Amino acid sequence: MKKMNDAELKEKVRLVLEKKYPASLNELGRLIGYKKISGSTVKRIKTLLPGIEKLLKGNRTIQDLESPAKKSTTPTNIVKKPAVKSTKSPIKKAVKKSNYPQNPKNPFRLGSSYGKCWQLLYKHINGGIHKSKLIKALAEATGKSEERAYYDAMVLLSARDSNSGKRHRSCKEGFWVKKENDHVVLMID
Repeated sequence: MKKMNDAELKEKVRLVLEKKYPASLNELGRLIGYKKISGSTVKRIKTLLPGIEKLLKGNRTIQDLESPAKKSTTPTNIVKKPAVKSTKSPIKKAVKKSNYPQNPKNPFRLGSSYGKCWQLLYKHINGGIHKSKLIKALAEATGKSEERAYYDAMVLLSARDSNSGKRHRSCKEGFWVKKENDHVVLMID
């Protein structure tokens, strides 16, 4: 937007303030036509119309700004609404029904990505599953990309050697994963 002289700027501000009630100088700048109002333009507006911040803050009219002798403590154009608290209960996410029902031994939360990964491993407890197939199945079950499913699977696959052995901090105890090359088997003691 081209730079306006002081008279043009003052006139545009007056026109905007007569029709609309902006709450801040930034909003006023957008209504005038600036995408983003600069600090120097804000300074010019404040020098052209001293008291503009009070006008914006109190939702007063441009006439109140020009005639300081008329001191009105309550604005006439504001309709106050009583504050009402919402009685609605918070919206809860519906848990997506899984193709793999929750096993009581599953230590992870129902519907979580880790829980679904554990269920996939449990489904293949007898023969095990190839790591890449596990990641693809987890990506499909969770709706995540394969890259993100890989990260979730790696948390569960970090459980090695024993039920309470060394593992990722997000991986709960109660199981471990036996690995042979890229073939993984869930082990529950």
